[in-house]
Amino acid sequence: MADTEEARPGWGRHLEFIITCIGFAVGLGNVWRFPYLCFKNGGGAFLIPYILCLVFMGVPLFCLEITFGQFASQGPLSIWSVNPLFKGLGYTMICLTSVLTIYYNVVVAQAVYFFFASMQ
Repeated sequence: MADTEEARPGWGRHLEFIITCIGFAVGLGNVWRFPYLCFKNGGGAFLIPYILCLVFMGVPLFCLEITFGQFASQGPLSIWSVNPLFKGLGYTMICLTSVLTIYYNVVVAQAVYFFFASMQ
């Protein structure tokens, strides 16, 4: 028997990939919660540690996740077969995604409810 490997779908253009990554990175937390946190924690003084953490922790980890996923073309569980110590990280990624999906569904449901309630 010959092993035939299924071809995985890819991005049509680089711009599609970049826009999708921006869509994943900029969520409701950045749009709704950031101004509140900035006001609550000191305004402009809060921006300095925020930007430092973003530049030195957020962006490198985001790039690591994207490049590792693009390189291996595997899911969050099978990618960590490289180092079995990190297998729990894949399970954590799936659990966090599930919890965030429920959270976003509730937020969108409230927005839809209030949209239709405002028409009465």
